[in-house]
Amino acid sequence: MCRDDDYVGGCGNHVAEEVLDWACNYWSLFDWQAWYLTEMLGVKPNRRWTAPTSCLIVPRQNGKGTILEVRELAGIFLLGEAEVTHTAHLFPTARKHFLRCLQIIQDNPDLAKWTKKPNMTHGQEAIIVQRPKAPTIIFGPNGTMVSESKEKLLQFISRNGKQGRGFTSNCLVYDESMFLQSDEVGATRPSLRAIANHQIVIAGSAGTKDSVEEAKYFNRIMDDERTLVGAYWGGVVLHNAKCPRDRNLGRATNDFVVGCTDHDDRDNPEVWARSNPSMGLLAIDHETFEGEILDLDFTEFNREILNIGEWPLKEAPWRVIDRELWDSLVTSNAGTVAPVALGVEVDEDGKAAAIGAAWYTGEGRNRKLVVSNPKGCVLNGTEGLVKQLALIVGFIKKNFGPVIAIAVPKDGPAAGVGDELEKTYRDKIVRATSQDQATAFAFFTQQVADKQKGIWHRSEAEAPELYKALGSADTRTVGDAGKTLQRRDALKPVSPASSVILAAWILNKKRGSYDPTKSIG
Repeated sequence: MCRDDDYVGGCGNHVAEEVLDWACNYWSLFDWQAWYLTEMLGVKPNRRWTAPTSCLIVPRQNGKGTILEVRELAGIFLLGEAEVTHTAHLFPTARKHFLRCLQIIQDNPDLAKWTKKPNMTHGQEAIIVQRPKAPTIIFGPNGTMVSESKEKLLQFISRNGKQGRGFTSNCLVYDESMFLQSDEVGATRPSLRAIANHQIVIAGSAGTKDSVEEAKYFNRIMDDERTLVGAYWGGVVLHNAKCPRDRNLGRATNDFVVGCTDHDDRDNPEVWARSNPSMGLLAIDHETFEGEILDLDFTEFNREILNIGEWPLKEAPWRVIDRELWDSLVTSNAGTVAPVALGVEVDEDGKAAAIGAAWYTGEGRNRKLVVSNPKGCVLNGTEGLVKQLALIVGFIKKNFGPVIAIAVPKDGPAAGVGDELEKTYRDKIVRATSQDQATAFAFFTQQVADKQKGIWHRSEAEAPELYKALGSADTRTVGDAGKTLQRRDALKPVSPASSVILAAWILNKKRGSYDPTKSIG
């Protein structure tokens, strides 16, 4: 029983109940499917999703697709969502899901009568619904009820071709999440910022060593994170190399292990059922698995049937810059020499912001470009960012010299901050385009690699946020095949790193035309 103020998962499930009542007209749901939909569709008292992100990791052929069909079609027929987007790794998979959804509509006249002729154009498949004007259940700014009569769109795209860039969606589904890549997330997810109460659904089977994105959500499920509705069918612990083996008494299908009761047998139907919630309910049964355990190699069977993933390490290694190389660039001589440049960046969800600084220290051959986040310049959100920047500009001018320029992204979450800063700092604000940010990243990585002329920094103890940001960052493609930073972990900001990258870039760009009389006062 859930208290009124305890909205976690399925609590506050009046939306889920309505969806399930509606869905029973078109699907025969298994108990586990209905349970997961109830958890996924939990809402808070303000009608916003309890968990804006949900993740389902279950072996193939268990009915994952049915859950996605219910969520997506309920979105456009029942919940009043203007746009729902289904993405898959490859186009044939996206189209197959489109045809299944279309068949459900065509088989049910009460759905078909509201559906316009679907778009069957290759690569642009979409279902379009035109409903009479009616209030939505939970959507609208600040969770308010709204009335809309415009068309509702359910579109199906392939991530492999980067089709999702620029789309806005009330619900974005990443199917086949074991193949989901960081740059694909970077191409699709930022467009959701314009939707006040959006939901992201991640669905797939166990991943491989390259399933970095899915591994993030798997780890959050294992950590029982309360902001995520997640379910993983598995938990199988197979025998390891230390378990006793006998090639005469043991079974090949269990790697000849005998006499070990601490681990699970690969060929035990009870173990199969633990990972497959629809075992015995669909076409998957004992006979099917008995055939596959002979046909598949160990790794494939473990992944496809037992849902055992070869997940990347939870504490993933640094991916943007080599950790040992970065450690070698710590300088004990970080004294500031004018000019100084600053960079301002805000993370994609707006929950973190940072000011980065770049300056030169030393003279002649000993001259070094140094970057850091000044004390107090890594903030939770953008509140106070403008005030903190003013304090830093004043402090630098008083103690070290003028600030030559401040780089701020032209687009993205920092754009609004840039507009505000231009009122105060005028022509000293440089609005960095996507191509500029790619150039800045290339300059930064080149300088880091060049230990003779490269970029230097303070130690981890003096700049912990910068270390954390570089260690948890990934890259995404921008501009003409350039790269810039993006989050690899949803809970770890990259703005401390991207801000110093902008600062180093604009300092290098401006230093040739540096005029102290025109620097920021």
